[in-house]
Amino acid sequence: MHFSDHIIGITPGRDEDDKNYRMRIKAADWIRSAGLCPIMYDMCSDDEYIKKVCGISDGILFSGGGDILPCFYGEDGTDECNGIDRQRDLFELKLFAEARRQEIPILGICRGAQLIAVGLGGRLGRNIEGHSESTHTIFAAKNTELYRITDGRAEVNSYHHQFIASLPPCGIISAADENGTAEAAEAADGSFCVGVQWHPELDIHNKISIRIIERFAETVKIYHTLNINKN
Repeated sequence: MHFSDHIIGITPGRDEDDKNYRMRIKAADWIRSAGLCPIMYDMCSDDEYIKKVCGISDGILFSGGGDILPCFYGEDGTDECNGIDRQRDLFELKLFAEARRQEIPILGICRGAQLIAVGLGGRLGRNIEGHSESTHTIFAAKNTELYRITDGRAEVNSYHHQFIASLPPCGIISAADENGTAEAAEAADGSFCVGVQWHPELDIHNKISIRIIERFAETVKIYHTLNINKN
């Protein structure tokens, strides 16, 4: 298998006693399927570490996992929250901010889409029925990355109970289900900062999964070339 020079950092989760990192192997498989080289980050929120790992990354995948602490989107308590990990939230939000500063391409899946929303200043809803272990149709908004990838609609899996409730003007709800529940979010500035609420990595041969990772790879390669020329 050929590996390019394009490094993609993947954020891990942790097991319940915080002794081991965990990452879905299929996420790495999905990255490799586009000829990209995946690495797993250490969950360290030190500023210098985050700048260094961003400095070697051509793209970042914010992976799935537990719920984000409500305090990070301006709410109190932890009612209806599962699998919370404050250290992961701190790390990923700082990583997101630095990646945006460096204009690194960003892709988020499930929790990762919610992380993008919170990082952009949005809010989450804590529970929604009918979205755990199901499939449904999503409809993409015109003039968005998701619309170009899906041609307007797609059948997707669903494994989440929290959801993106709102975004500020710097973000776009780029896809929703038939009831209007957000299924994808993007930055509004035209950069590749895209989060999908489903898990495309579970079926890397699915047409939409292929289109997502190929579009991500395109932007990663452009970023890599621009950085080489800049340095």
